[in-house]
Amino acid sequence: EYGIDNSYIIKYGIASSRTRDAALAASRVNYNAMRAEELRTQVVSIAETKLNSEGETDVVANAAMNAKVDLTGHELVTQFWQEVVTINEETAIEEREFICYSVYKITKENWLETLKNYMKSLLPSIPDSDAQKKMAATITSLYEDTTTEVEKSESQAIEEINAKLDAIETSSKTPVYPAPSSNDVEWLDV
Repeated sequence: EYGIDNSYIIKYGIASSRTRDAALAASRVNYNAMRAEELRTQVVSIAETKLNSEGETDVVANAAMNAKVDLTGHELVTQFWQEVVTINEETAIEEREFICYSVYKITKENWLETLKNYMKSLLPSIPDSDAQKKMAATITSLYEDTTTEVEKSESQAIEEINAKLDAIETSSKTPVYPAPSSNDVEWLDV
């Protein structure tokens, strides 16, 4: 419908607000934050599987949080919104909220450039040269992990959710999944 062929990567931003215009603007701003979080999460996940010590993983995680994410060549394709009307149970007053999605397309070359620039910002913050080399070698994996949308089976999704709930309960990191925060418990239970 929007003339986007398979040579592009599709990503989106989402946000909500009390007005439509604010939700539209916030979803564009949130797009940047979502891409940064996506890269940081993937780098930490890769570090947990590729590096041999928890100390190295922690250094990479800290570096990932502070590394600059420069989004160049990300083109806004469309935005759409939904108005949600609910009744506040305590006050019986109607409340409105707008949820907006901003859909972007990125050439594969521009996305790879985004990843390279992120890694260039990240690697100097890792003091161990062996860890630097191992992380630099993961650019292909990072690219694949952030461009391939593979639908998980029901059993895979349930396994991931249970691992995240266990991580919250035990307050420990799991080697397979990034550790969620305690704020995630409610939606994970759902």
